[in-house]
Amino acid sequence: MADAVYADAHCHLAAFENPSGEISRAIEAGVSIMICSGDSINESEACIRLSDSKYVFATVGISPEFAKAEGALVSKIEGLAYSNKGKVVGIGEIGLDKKETLKNEISAQEDAFARQIMLAKEAKLPIVIHSRGMLQRVVEIVKGYGVERAMFHFFEGTAGEARELAKRYMISIPPNVNKERKRIISSLDIDNIVAETDSPFAGKSPTEVIRVIEEIAKIKGISVDNA
Repeated sequence: MADAVYADAHCHLAAFENPSGEISRAIEAGVSIMICSGDSINESEACIRLSDSKYVFATVGISPEFAKAEGALVSKIEGLAYSNKGKVVGIGEIGLDKKETLKNEISAQEDAFARQIMLAKEAKLPIVIHSRGMLQRVVEIVKGYGVERAMFHFFEGTAGEARELAKRYMISIPPNVNKERKRIISSLDIDNIVAETDSPFAGKSPTEVIRVIEEIAKIKGISVDNA
């Protein structure tokens, strides 16, 4: 077991062929907290099944990818959130996505996003935001609903945008720490930064969060224990 304690703020454990094995390997490496993020009804349910309220926790939500098909099922997300307290620590991932296959579904995405924001406020849970090509609109909606607690997963904006959002929200850094993300890390207080793998899609496993945290610590000029 590693001496330092690491946390993966956003991963998709249910998407692995052997989730239990990935969890065990991550814990052995020192990753003591993993947030399994739901993007659909099925994945949200799977995240809850994997959650042990000690090492693995869940967020439940309908992402932009599934907004058109499942947007009318927000009540199921509500049921999952309220019936699994202790396991469910947020609503997400939710938000907007302008990629080619989804650009004609923005209306459905906005509706699902808004309904889940309201659910999160009622349940007193933070939201996990997915935003691709839609940051300005996402921020408008979040501010319009008076969201107080949110994490911008796999943040895609500029350092300036990150500084503004970090006045209230958390900025999540993924494995590919490019030049702009290095500027973001440099310009933010460490208390407003979290690390994620988005594995198995961006990172290969939750253990990769160790490398992300080490990179953050290096850029900030602090020890890993303080990152």
